[in-house]
Amino acid sequence: SHFKGECFDVRPLKKRASRTALDFRNSNYDRSKTQNLVNLFIKAGATKIIFDDRQVTGSVIRRTSDRSHENHLHVCFDPKLSKSRKSCEVGI
Repeated sequence: SHFKGECFDVRPLKKRASRTALDFRNSNYDRSKTQNLVNLFIKAGATKIIFDDRQVTGSVIRRTSDRSHENHLHVCFDPKLSKSRKSCEVGI
């Protein structure tokens, strides 16, 4: 899905700027900002978001059992859906 251009990975958001990566257990992780980002992805037409922070919610959120998505969100859009195309063309 990454290779088709339908999915991408993004890091969870931070409270303060830093050069270090983090996962959702880090004290610098900003759950509220990450939830807002997830809400925007869903509003824009995301069809799947994989992220292991169970306190971040949304209709298209999936979890993993192997803890492989604790430090990034995997976000997918279906380019055939009109909502995804419209978001790309005119924004959300």
